[in-house]
Amino acid sequence: MDILLTLILLLPLAGGVINACLGQRLPRPVPVFIACGAVIGSFLAALGSFTLATGEGYRLVLFTWLKSGNFQADVGLLFDPLAAIMTLMVTGVASLIHLYAAGYMEDDSDQVRFFALLNLFVFAMLTIVLADNLLPLFLQGWLLFLRFNRFLYRKTENADAGCKAFIVTMD
Repeated sequence: MDILLTLILLLPLAGGVINACLGQRLPRPVPVFIACGAVIGSFLAALGSFTLATGEGYRLVLFTWLKSGNFQADVGLLFDPLAAIMTLMVTGVASLIHLYAAGYMEDDSDQVRFFALLNLFVFAMLTIVLADNLLPLFLQGWLLFLRFNRFLYRKTENADAGCKAFIVTMD
């Protein structure tokens, strides 16, 4: 079951990284299939992991971030009933958005970059939903907005205004 839980996160991350690194070299529909397949696969992994979300949930420690004396700060995933429902919601809606965007972005010159960023956006959302403490939650919250907002690089004034609004509201 650890594999299913990590696949929920790793599939959108892998889809985003593959499209970012190799997407321009692949034939036109392949990056879209990679992006959609990664998110739909993440949804299926969330469905398969649903039995873990009982009672207190299931906690998976990915690595220890800080250890000093008796204090230990782990970075991990918590798959409890709330996280399970939110994971299904995020991956399900993201799957529908990816399928819609496949047709909408069909003739766009930045299709590959859009789907790479959209997969990374889904990865960040899932990290927020599955975070077992505030460290990954806080880091992904910052990166989530800034990462996807930079898609508007041709209209830098829009991207800069979005970043400014995000920073101002973080107080």
